[in-house]
Amino acid sequence: MTTPADELRAAAAALRARAVKVERGLTAALSEGTRDLFGKAIPDRSAMHPGVGLALAAWLDVAAEYADKWPADHQTNSPFRLGALAVARAINGGEQR
Repeated sequence: MTTPADELRAAAAALRARAVKVERGLTAALSEGTRDLFGKAIPDRSAMHPGVGLALAAWLDVAAEYADKWPADHQTNSPFRLGALAVARAINGGEQR
């Protein structure tokens, strides 16, 4: 069973991998239909700068740590939990709940 923390970590890893490829100048495999996040090869199709992607990945990692430490029903004081999951699911191509 995939946990919220798993979803958050998968999205962070995907963002980080793409950002690192772009920062290194590797433009191969950037285009995956409408799921392009960074557009070094195709600037008009990028969703964000690689630095933004890395910052977003770090934020998702923090959200994953919170999700691991506290069950969802104890995270009422976590204003970013649902937002982080929505972002992660969009990145992962999963269902928005």
